[in-house]
Amino acid sequence: MPMALSLGQTAEVRRILDSLGWKRICPLKIHMFMNRPQKVFKGKLPMGADWIAAGYFGSSASRRSGLQGSKNPKICLRKVKRFDSTPDGLWSQMRQAIGCSAVRDSSYLNWKYIEQPGQCFDCWEVMHCDKLIGVIVTKTEEPSKAYSYRRLHWVDLVCSLEPDVVDLVIHGCIAKSTELGVDAISVQLTNETIERRLIAKGFVSRPETRYLYASKGLIDSIPHLLSSNWLVTQGDSDIDRPQ
Repeated sequence: MPMALSLGQTAEVRRILDSLGWKRICPLKIHMFMNRPQKVFKGKLPMGADWIAAGYFGSSASRRSGLQGSKNPKICLRKVKRFDSTPDGLWSQMRQAIGCSAVRDSSYLNWKYIEQPGQCFDCWEVMHCDKLIGVIVTKTEEPSKAYSYRRLHWVDLVCSLEPDVVDLVIHGCIAKSTELGVDAISVQLTNETIERRLIAKGFVSRPETRYLYASKGLIDSIPHLLSSNWLVTQGDSDIDRPQ
């Protein structure tokens, strides 16, 4: 394939891609919102330091803004068993502000998140004042040896990229995570507009580990790929396949 989101990546794999003439387009950014900072930091720092870190991140003004917005009674999320054509209008709005992205219309959402066997995604319509403003896809992960806290993976979204609309969708996701009782939200996503709003609402950036690469031939034929305004999400990868 001429394009790949390289997964489980090591420095050696990146050197191989570079030696073959492939070009790194962008990283898949990672951002986290901590519902319960104490649980997130527990055991990751020396005794006492975990409480200090939890207090520091837990008291940030941006996090308070995200939590306050999530209490908006005009926002509600409705679970989707199967998408009809309704999200196509949202995708038409979204694509106007994106240079490059996989198409995220209803047929894609059904194929990717509902029809594939062995997958365990939850799809939600985000409503504001009884009007559909967005679609988000989530996946809940229980505590493990690697992560001792319960996480909600925010896998994908479709919405207008107007900042006020993105904020409402973020508030909806935080509200749903609170309802589900998770300790943190993890979102792997690259898009400048959405990332700015995530940070403004209390999401904290973490080091990226995955990168989008394209072959030399593709870059030569479409040189603007390297500088385009990309939308890349966790849903674009195949790392989370059924075991």
